[in-house]
Amino acid sequence: MFKRYYIGFLLLIIFSACSRNPLLLHNISHEDSNYITKIDRPQDYKYPCRSSDNYVPYPEDSLIKSRTIRVNVHFIDSTSAKYNIPEPKAETWAYHMIENANFRLRTNEQMNLPEGNETPCIPANYQYRLWKDDSTGLSVHYHYDDELYYMLTKGSGANNYDRKVINKYRIGEDSILNIFILPPHPDSIATGRYVASRSGISLGNSIKLTGPLSQGMKDWEMSTSVNHEAGHSFGLSHSWYKNDGCDDTPPNENCWSTMESGRCAGPTSNNMMDYNNSQMAITPCQLGKINMVMSDSRNTRRKLLVKDWCVKSSDVPITIHEDTSWKGYRDIDRDIIVESGTLSIYCKVSMAQGTKITIMPGATLTLLDAELYNDCGFQWEGIEVVQSKKEIGKFLMTGNAKISDIREKEDIMNK
Repeated sequence: MFKRYYIGFLLLIIFSACSRNPLLLHNISHEDSNYITKIDRPQDYKYPCRSSDNYVPYPEDSLIKSRTIRVNVHFIDSTSAKYNIPEPKAETWAYHMIENANFRLRTNEQMNLPEGNETPCIPANYQYRLWKDDSTGLSVHYHYDDELYYMLTKGSGANNYDRKVINKYRIGEDSILNIFILPPHPDSIATGRYVASRSGISLGNSIKLTGPLSQGMKDWEMSTSVNHEAGHSFGLSHSWYKNDGCDDTPPNENCWSTMESGRCAGPTSNNMMDYNNSQMAITPCQLGKINMVMSDSRNTRRKLLVKDWCVKSSDVPITIHEDTSWKGYRDIDRDIIVESGTLSIYCKVSMAQGTKITIMPGATLTLLDAELYNDCGFQWEGIEVVQSKKEIGKFLMTGNAKISDIREKEDIMNK
């Protein structure tokens, strides 16, 4: 017969499995609990939570969740309605642009560089979703503004870094990625010196995109810019440089396409964060950097995600059968059972409402400066330590480890 012990934040609930009467609750703090052992950090301990290697969404790692980014789209035109996608076509155009961007992320082609490379090709684990904001009920917006309708990327009138149009028309920017589609100014085109090429810029939780919209620009032509600029928003740098933070994105000449001779002869980059005519490849390191931002509760970009990790989603638990280390922020929406071996948690782990962790006899849970909490303002069910006649589950914590957001347990009944 097993005995089970529930551990909450500054609360340990102990009960025997011998009676079906209401259980006796014992308030035992972490400091004097017989069921929590304080330990020192290992001598070889290295803080792993800020390493992108621990966030690469390899298919076999089911703990790195698929993510959905909320987006809305704003078309800006002058009151003459001459320079952008016509308003009757705008919603369909935006929908196809986002769908094509999602398709490119799911496809994720093999890297062209370095020539003959074997860089793993992992489908991106995130997608965009057009999101209807609460104030208007719309996900695609059209604005007429003779002062702010255009975007220029160079010259004396360059305004690509200007946030005026964002500040005026953004909606739900704290939780929705606002994408602004703006034409170039017609006077600049008229000079013959300004080329209305496709371009964009990431400005925090908003993106500005431009191109030859009045010349029949296709929706899919803008989708690569959506992925490129969203990559910047979620922590990526241009990958043709040496210092982009990824070893699997080799420096290159940043050529648009392959030429017969010169610096662009031979294979050219197809990476999403280079300027090329493909932008269809994302490396494992780049995906790790994106997912590190998406997983960090302190990062404002995380608020752009659909929060689907808040409540328990399945009765099928995560079962640990051998020594396992979680080195990275994680969002867990199922129960965890440490059946055997040791589960070592190094970083913050959000436990969904209704979930719990069970440590079986002979198994060990170790928190190494980690925090177990709920990211959504809810409460979870805490930690259950199970005891047999010969063994008991072990719960080890370093001094900086923390448990919070535990639901207080009252009148617990044996099952």
